[in-house]
Amino acid sequence: MGWVICKPNTIFTRTLLHKIEDILDQKYSELVAHPGYNSAGYYHENPFQMAEENIYPLRWLEILGEIYHPLMLEFMDHIKYGLPDAIKKKKYS
Repeated sequence: MGWVICKPNTIFTRTLLHKIEDILDQKYSELVAHPGYNSAGYYHENPFQMAEENIYPLRWLEILGEIYHPLMLEFMDHIKYGLPDAIKKKKYS
């Protein structure tokens, strides 16, 4: 899932942001101790050496996919999947 369009300031978006901020607040000290980059822009000083396993405090989907998808189920009656087909509406005459 690369893009999502949401109305601003809805119960859905406020809940999503609150859950993300809760996780980031809980892991704040770990994130400060193990940032995802350094001054050179790399995860660690030697980018060609393997990074230590499991040192970064967040999992790949922890602050989006693991929150967003359950919320989609919770709010499924209020979600429109897909966009209107622009080609069908275009007039070429």
